[in-house]
Amino acid sequence: MYEVKAVIWTSRGLYVTLDEGNKAGRRVRGAKLMQSTGLFDKNGKEIFEGDVVVVYDELNEFESEVYEIVYSQDNLAWIFYDNESHDFYLISTCTWDELEIIGNAHQNPELLEVNND
Repeated sequence: MYEVKAVIWTSRGLYVTLDEGNKAGRRVRGAKLMQSTGLFDKNGKEIFEGDVVVVYDELNEFESEVYEIVYSQDNLAWIFYDNESHDFYLISTCTWDELEIIGNAHQNPELLEVNND
């Protein structure tokens, strides 16, 4: 596997520069890039925009909430977004040992489905 040094979007498609200076290109339509938050969950896994996370209660690990990681332009910050209540919370309110990635909104949309029971 090669380390990616740069990802370049042009009107012609997506181009990737690899660690050895090689370039590869491919036209990509309908792709959604997931930006890194620069943060990591309790297992050391990098957190990206669109990831679905579970935040464990500080006092009781069995009580938890599921959120999508979203960048808020209004707050200029990464937030936890609750699809059910439409509430959001700044990520800075959570300690990282409480947070765990369980999937992402693109590959696991069922994790964000609202239960109307």
